[in-house]
Amino acid sequence: MPSLLLSNKCEFHRNRRSCQFKGCHNQVFARNLCVRHGGKRLCIHPGCPSNARTAGCCARHGPATPKRTCSEVSCDNIAHRLGRCIRHGGGRPCKARACSTHARSGGYCWRHRPSIASLPASLVSEDLESPRWEALDTLDASILASVLEAVHPGCLVTPQGTPATSETSDFVVAL
Repeated sequence: MPSLLLSNKCEFHRNRRSCQFKGCHNQVFARNLCVRHGGKRLCIHPGCPSNARTAGCCARHGPATPKRTCSEVSCDNIAHRLGRCIRHGGGRPCKARACSTHARSGGYCWRHRPSIASLPASLVSEDLESPRWEALDTLDASILASVLEAVHPGCLVTPQGTPATSETSDFVVAL
């Protein structure tokens, strides 16, 4: 949002007070001070400079929030839905009719995921074959010939369908 004329605040924050600390223009949090200058209580743990969150302590020193586990007997996985893990039925079911498999992407299981046939025609390319560039084929053949000559001296590389002419060569690579 653009700032108002003759003010360092935008239109949304125009009625918010500034911190009382000299030279600070941050928004007041509590007791006419911003969070940086004491507007928020600090952790009660000795020597900890972090802001308090729960029970007067910061996230490091406060009580740990236990993660809910699956309600099935002897299962320690994290519960997602209905108090169960994905394996025990707590995941989202597939959108396909009469399918209870866990949905992985877009609301569908792997078996029922949308195929390319269901995409709009404007998104599907009709030309699925890549163009054949003879210049690149020649370049690829010359690179392969150089590599094979360095690794296996005397190896012949011929275009597909052209027989090798050297009788001394142990092997021939056809492109």
